[in-house]
Amino acid sequence: PDPTFGEGRGWVTTRIAGATPIGYGAIVVPGGKIVVAGEASARGGNGQIFVARYRADGRLDRGFGSRGIFRTALPKRAGPFLGTAVARVGKTGRLLVAGGGKATMLVLRLTPGGRLDRSFGRSGLARVRAGGIAQSLALQRNGGILLGGSNANSNGRPMVVARFTRNGRLDRAFGSRGLARVLFWDPDLAASGGVVDLTTTP
Repeated sequence: PDPTFGEGRGWVTTRIAGATPIGYGAIVVPGGKIVVAGEASARGGNGQIFVARYRADGRLDRGFGSRGIFRTALPKRAGPFLGTAVARVGKTGRLLVAGGGKATMLVLRLTPGGRLDRSFGRSGLARVRAGGIAQSLALQRNGGILLGGSNANSNGRPMVVARFTRNGRLDRAFGSRGLARVLFWDPDLAASGGVVDLTTTP
């Protein structure tokens, strides 16, 4: 363990009041800061997306969100919600977080200060019904936002990729009305695990 991180322990834990947090995705941003996205699950199944930003030494960055943590407040009936992947938007300091709720892929954009960027999508969020949540995230050079996952409502659980514009609108010129689906196996014998990683070529 690195003794310069986590007050000599080399690791940190973070508590969120009234919820059990689980981290699913993480990146390192300029300055050595660490951003973690996941699910804050409260009693009754009201899971919400959380994003935490840490300083290089492992302490929460209090200038981000609320004392270092951003949490969504999405309708319980459409959840539970979780964040699975996070990416930095160029040199803007903004963050994109992918995930979803019931059969819905979701991406949200945060300001450098850890607030919803309401100029993105609808009040900071963009979503599409795809039969499952987004498991991965990639950014194209032209600003296109790609989300990868799978359709759990279809036999064989075909892989799904959705594309949004840089402003958070579903790009209906991509695939079939914004979604590309792939099923190259016998759906009666196997099912996909989804698009768990995603990248782009030049």
